[in-house]
Amino acid sequence: MRRLIAKRAVLYQSHLYAVGDELPVGDPRMIRAWVDAKSAYWKDDENKLERPVVAEAVKATLATAEPGLAGSSPDSETADNLVGKVPETPARATGGKAHGKKNVQAGSGK
Repeated sequence: MRRLIAKRAVLYQSHLYAVGDELPVGDPRMIRAWVDAKSAYWKDDENKLERPVVAEAVKATLATAEPGLAGSSPDSETADNLVGKVPETPARATGGKAHGKKNVQAGSGK
């Protein structure tokens, strides 16, 4: 007997089918759509166990401008001049002491 198996998560008629779940075969249009989109595949019970192909995760990339308002920033540490944005400077990246401030311990009063 042939079964339709989900390769990726499928939401159909308010039910979420996970990877590897058997999908309903009552709607021929949906069967064609799932198979054409490679979201499901047919599996015969006589054959060996087939493993579904799971899509790999993709890391998102920034698609918009960096946050901040363009304008004149009098105390800017970089040439970007974005108001409201913390500048990316070598001192901030390494966690070093900025502007020569000393590390004062709490309660020492110095």
